[in-house]
Amino acid sequence: MATPTAEEIRDWMVLYLGDLLGMDPKEIDTATSFEAYGLDSTAAAGMSGDLGDWLGIKLDAALASEFTTVDALVQHLVEHLREEAR
Repeated sequence: MATPTAEEIRDWMVLYLGDLLGMDPKEIDTATSFEAYGLDSTAAAGMSGDLGDWLGIKLDAALASEFTTVDALVQHLVEHLREEAR
């Protein structure tokens, strides 16, 4: 699998959150904190696991507590994937 772009990762996360939260993905603001959407630590850990599976890498379950928005997490992941590709 080719390394996903920031846009592809963002799209995946928005669709995932929309499904998880029962919201239209168009209503997900990628600059709003996961906490503001009511994402608890268990749901955030599940998201990290599923995202890691999709990316083919192991992600820390607490990643969403350090990178608290979709945008921040996407930026971190893009940098991480770029470093791994070197």
